[in-house]
Amino acid sequence: MDLVFVLDSSVNVGSSGWSSMVDAVSQMVSGLDISSTTTRVGVVTFGQNAYQNIPLNLYPDKGSLLNAVRNLQFLNDNAANFYDALLSAQSMLSAGNRPDVPDVVVFVTGSSSSVNQALVPVAARQLRNNGTLVYAVGVGNRINQTEIQTISAHPHLQYHQWWTVSDFTTGLQSSVNGIVGEICKPTLELFCRLTLFGGYQCFCPLDECDILPVSGTECIDIDECQTNNGGCSDMCNNSPGSFACQCNSGLTLSNDKRTCQDVNECAGTNPCASESRCVNAWSTFYCLSNSAFPANFPQALSGQESSAPALNNAAVVGLAATLSALLAALSVIGVVLLIRFLNKRRQTASMVKQPTRSTIFTPTPSSFGTVNSRYSLPQSALGAGDADSIDTIPTS
Repeated sequence: MDLVFVLDSSVNVGSSGWSSMVDAVSQMVSGLDISSTTTRVGVVTFGQNAYQNIPLNLYPDKGSLLNAVRNLQFLNDNAANFYDALLSAQSMLSAGNRPDVPDVVVFVTGSSSSVNQALVPVAARQLRNNGTLVYAVGVGNRINQTEIQTISAHPHLQYHQWWTVSDFTTGLQSSVNGIVGEICKPTLELFCRLTLFGGYQCFCPLDECDILPVSGTECIDIDECQTNNGGCSDMCNNSPGSFACQCNSGLTLSNDKRTCQDVNECAGTNPCASESRCVNAWSTFYCLSNSAFPANFPQALSGQESSAPALNNAAVVGLAATLSALLAALSVIGVVLLIRFLNKRRQTASMVKQPTRSTIFTPTPSSFGTVNSRYSLPQSALGAGDADSIDTIPTS
């Protein structure tokens, strides 16, 4: 941002009040990131007239800027020219501001305007119309509260765009802290605007493009992690108005800011002892003794070469392909054995169920004058007779 402090250096502030004002500004500057590409700071002091003491682009580093702030001189003028001070701030921003950063003015006074008082609202409106955020602080009992509110930015809410405090010590410091909180407030804060019919209409930011109206005075955070883990593959951390994905140990967030990928601890310097090799694994690594590896085992697995992840992945793919082929072969063998077993059972069942025919004995002549028996007797029982006959009947 481009930040311009507009500081009252009139007699109403006093030398002690001026010292406290300079200290408060120094403390605020100390907490900012000061550089030519981040936050630039300018300072305008005023009494009877306004002076551009520190231009925006004069001190690009914090050390030289703080030294210049601490050496600001107290004018001790009898008048306080608010109109000229606001015009001087606008002139400084117009001459040296950056179009892609916010313009902010912090106006601090211990007086009421005594020169061109009627033109003060005109100068304040010109600042606001140019997109400048104006925060106004009135200190002590010599201020005009209506002027302080008029100078501030819309929607002119006390303790948001303008403050009144009783002293330049603790009171001024508390208001400066409030200004820092408003400048750096999270996106979850309410955005309010004046309505045509009086009062304020407030909204809650939803994202960079959309805002949602609310009927109360505060915004409620939506926990994106409750829905599909926020789209995160590992851990989802919710925060006011946002969320972020996080990975477990040994993993790192990929470019899509959602999924996690492995960190190859074996790449580069070997994290293991000299007599061990590093073998990368998902989210971790192992240190294995050199004696556990064959002589021709790839050295890249020890983490000494940047190609270790590719070799590890190739080994995993090869192992998976081998296992797949083995499982396929076993499945085919199993199917063949099952078919053979079922066929054998079917044949056995068919043989058991087949009916057998009984044989009726019918004597038949096998030779002249001989009747065969179905059951022959042993040769010893037949003696010298015919072994194939029971008896011989002569025929006539």
